[in-house]
Amino acid sequence: MADRLPPLRPLLHANAPVLEGLADRIAAEPPVAALIADWAGRRPVYCGGHIEASLLNMLNMETDT
Repeated sequence: MADRLPPLRPLLHANAPVLEGLADRIAAEPPVAALIADWAGRRPVYCGGHIEASLLNMLNMETDT
């Protein structure tokens, strides 16, 4: 999720570093890493549409403060 919603990474780093580390370790597992590699050439979207716009708006509001 952090690679699809870039504003999430700084929030995790600042407020939940243990969760950030866990997410990174899970992302490094071979099946998950293969999926992430497959997504590399695609647009970086999480879920698209209004839901993603709302999530990004909320995350950007958090990182702007």
